[in-house]
Amino acid sequence: MTTNSFPSHILAGVSYQHRLAEKSSLETPRLTDHTTTSLLLLLSSLFCPGDSFSYLCLWTFLGGTMGEEAPVLDIESSEENATRRNQGSMVDLYPLSSYYFGSRDAVRVKDEMIADRVVRLKSDYAAHGLRTCVEAVLLVELFKHPHVLLLQYRNSIFKLPGGRLRPGESDVDGLKRKLASKLSVNENVLVPGLEVGECIGKWWRPNFETLMYPFLPPNVKHPKECLKLFLGRLALHQQFVVPKNFKLLAVPLCQLHGNEKTYGPIISQIPKLLSKFSFNMMEI
Repeated sequence: MTTNSFPSHILAGVSYQHRLAEKSSLETPRLTDHTTTSLLLLLSSLFCPGDSFSYLCLWTFLGGTMGEEAPVLDIESSEENATRRNQGSMVDLYPLSSYYFGSRDAVRVKDEMIADRVVRLKSDYAAHGLRTCVEAVLLVELFKHPHVLLLQYRNSIFKLPGGRLRPGESDVDGLKRKLASKLSVNENVLVPGLEVGECIGKWWRPNFETLMYPFLPPNVKHPKECLKLFLGRLALHQQFVVPKNFKLLAVPLCQLHGNEKTYGPIISQIPKLLSKFSFNMMEI
């Protein structure tokens, strides 16, 4: 583009900027690449007065920064996100006395021995690949303190209600099905009013015989099992019916914390996993 193609008032503005720079090197710094770029952007803004991007470039040249308005947008976004987070992190807990507990016929328990579990894992992995299990953390209020509902077997084995997913089954559907088989009057009847919330923890079994880790080791390309814990939100006046060879116990968080010897390495970590939540003790 030739010089004649620029309007005279634009050339005057550019020439004036250069004269100021040449007049006093002490008062006016020399033109940098940034300043030159801003001048070119200013020219573009004058040629395209209706372009919003050009106006933004003009503002940058006059001394503003492109990020000055960002804090306002960030604050609004942060407030909205904080509201959503607060709503999701608040858990309503109903008194234990508001729930009904019953029993039904005993069920057969799988994998009573470690060797049996290893055989089952190998069989499942050979047939379907990675084995995925889901379990629910169900909370109630007792003595103004959160309690976790645990299934107890043979007075020494504690488990969270849940189980293995079927091939192609989603986490939520599979967990609802397993909760029905563990806590409902009939395994074909879903537990009414129970909402499956967010996943609060995940564990991996690198090999068939190893313990589970709360992370996937970097050298493991084909883990054998994945366990996910979900926060279950209970409704008021829930009914739980468990097999006769199980007990459903309400265990306080303070008793679970760090008590790996009694409850195992996963259940004993539940208080830490719940530390980001706030509990609303409901009075009825």
